[in-house]
Amino acid sequence: MKIRVSYGTAVVLGLKKGKMLAKPTTAYFMTYYKGRCLNNCAFCVQARESKSNLE
Repeated sequence: MKIRVSYGTAVVLGLKKGKMLAKPTTAYFMTYYKGRCLNNCAFCVQARESKSNLE
């Protein structure tokens, strides 16, 4: 299993360089599985029933 972070989270943690108008107050971490996730969170593009393109 791999862990992904959102762009804003990566900037705040110093993993990426970037500028933001406002720093996020929440850190977003996402699990990564090949294919779809086992869960079905409505907000997530990796969700089991998501219609998003994985490529």
